[in-house]
Formats: sequence, structure tokens, C-alpha cells
Amino acid sequence: IIYPFLGIRYVIVTKDIQAERQLPVDYGAYLAGQEGEPAVVKGSPAEKAGLRQGDIILELNGERIEPARTLASLISKFKVGDTVTLKVLRGGETLALSATLEERK
Repeated sequence: IIYPFLGIRYVIVTKDIQAERQLPVDYGAYLAGQEGEPAVVKGSPAEKAGLRQGDIILELNGERIEPARTLASLISKFKVGDTVTLKVLRGGETLALSATLEERK
């Protein structure tokens, strides 16, 4: 089985996470490293697309990311080699970034 891979570590944003981390939105995927691991995997599609620690991915191909529709579940609908569009909140600015999914190694 081949899985599409973006190459990020994230926390799904809820109202509790929004309050705890003082985030400007209550939905999305907040890019955060864990236990010494970076939020964005070096050399990954996410790094190539320009994603950074602290970014919040709000949508993938126009679908809003929330607890009932996680980023992982949305990515699983795609194949290796597919290009996806990410709506990203960075600081106060909304960006549209594209990433081409690769095979998870």
C-alpha cells in the first residue's frame, strides 16, 4: 500500500487549542513540532511548498480542516503525485500554496 505524504506534524485546532495557544481561528491544522521533531519534515512536499512551523492550514483543495475532517483524512483521498492547494494562515496573512504529494517512506 502506498500512502500520499505531505510531511508535517500538526495539532487539529479546536476552541480549546485556540484558547490555549492564542490562535486567531478555531479550526485548521496548526503546524507544531513534537518531542524534538520539527513541524515540517526536511525535504518533504510541505517544505518544498514553503510551509513553516506555526502556520495554520485552513483548507485543502477548498475543504475546511476540522476535527470531523482532519488533514490526514483529506490527504488520504489523493494519490502520490497529486498536487493539492493549501489555504494557509501565517501571521495575519492568508496564503495559497501548492504541494505535490510524495510517497511516505
